[in-house]
Amino acid sequence: MENESTRNYWMAVLVTLGSVALAVASLRSVPDKVPQLEAIPEDQGPVLDFVAPEKIQAWFSPKELARPAVQTNSENPFFTRYFEPPPKPAPPPPATTRQTSLLFQGMIRSSQERPYAFIVADGKTLIVTNGAPLVADLAVARIELDQVVLTNVAGLTNILPFRKPAQVEVPLGN
Repeated sequence: MENESTRNYWMAVLVTLGSVALAVASLRSVPDKVPQLEAIPEDQGPVLDFVAPEKIQAWFSPKELARPAVQTNSENPFFTRYFEPPPKPAPPPPATTRQTSLLFQGMIRSSQERPYAFIVADGKTLIVTNGAPLVADLAVARIELDQVVLTNVAGLTNILPFRKPAQVEVPLGN
């Protein structure tokens, strides 16, 4: 413990002597005399010739200072747009799809074992078989006793259960 405090003491003495030596060396390099500078000329130099003194006096004359400055295309500091209503939103785009109601009422098989389904689409009864178009881009994919599977061009399927109405979204135009 004593050894460590002695080492710290000598370190402090060494740092102090080093800083005193640096201070003495820097003070020795300072010149004793003040440098002799040239006097500033009293006549107007080329910098002051850009603006005539008469023009400067005209800028600060009471007549000029009393005249309000014309401000064009500047905003009024006493006006805010915070309370203005926001612009009206653009109207929504026209609908590209519509809802149609479908109801599977039953099925029969022909003598060649081909299934036929009775489907009510928007109030019209249609008799369709597998692969037949139904409404818009919907087509019958599979007919079973308890359900009909419909598919569209995109490959999405809809299942119509027996005697339960279903709402299906179809594209407009067809």
